Amino acid sequence: MLDKMIQKKFPDPKDPAGRSAMGREAAVMGIVLNFIFALSKIVIGTLAGAISMIADGLNNTMDLMSSVIALGGFHFAALPADRRHPYGHARMEYLASFLVSLIIIWTGLSLLWESAKTIIHPDAMETSALAVGVLIASMAGKVFLYRYNVVLGEAMDSELLIATGYDARGDVFATAAVLFSLLVNQLFSLNIDGWMGLVVAGIILKSGWESLMETVDSLLGGKTDPELVRAIMKDIKSYPVALGVHDMMYHDYGANKQFLTLHVEVNSEDDVMKIHQDIDEIERNIAAKYHMDTTIHIDPIRIDD
Repeated sequence: MLDKMIQKKFPDPKDPAGRSAMGREAAVMGIVLNFIFALSKIVIGTLAGAISMIADGLNNTMDLMSSVIALGGFHFAALPADRRHPYGHARMEYLASFLVSLIIIWTGLSLLWESAKTIIHPDAMETSALAVGVLIASMAGKVFLYRYNVVLGEAMDSELLIATGYDARGDVFATAAVLFSLLVNQLFSLNIDGWMGLVVAGIILKSGWESLMETVDSLLGGKTDPELVRAIMKDIKSYPVALGVHDMMYHDYGANKQFLTLHVEVNSEDDVMKIHQDIDEIERNIAAKYHMDTTIHIDPIRIDD
């Protein structure tokens, strides 16, 4: 249902203007919801003396900052190419995702330290129906943000939104741990607040590390998806003019800024004008199907030698 809602509501994600609008809306939604979650958890957690709830609220504060960074990332990524950046600014999404990952990791380490201190020196904790209600509402909101960002991110091929979505999924489990801590304290008068804080910190650190590794791969230039390579080669070899394909190179400059170069072997005895026409057709079709600028070099070979 959410997939259909996104497809109906938003323009073509491959269109730069539409992509920017989609990214901005997702970021603003994250800012608003995370502000509400953070404020309510920190205030109620402070009144209840629940370090795990305060930690969860601080985590939502970092999520809010991440959404602000994402908002800026989508804005700058949509800027047109200029003299210094002839391939545009689409990689700003990768840089924004990198900063978001660092913020998530820093938050996890901070909460790890605070939770350890709470285990050593536990404080009295109170459980209220309001606190339980806030945590349940937060979990429902985070489930929505998870699905919204992941579905939208996959439609846009945006690592930034996908990372944000999986961070929201981690927050669901983190908040569940806090809720479990409050219920155990209420039912059994057992304070496991600090231990649940460690669980929250571990979930946050895992999410941040995975997001960081994916973003670093994109910035450094990771290995091209083998399935994509096989699909492109299969399409090219379906044309009679193409006798072989080699020296394929793929360059990623961010969303909608992918470049493909390769060599196609052709019969040296065929008419060169006909070969050129066929190769131009292959370039256009590959570019349209895979949304990447395609350049093909012709390698004439003698098939009877």
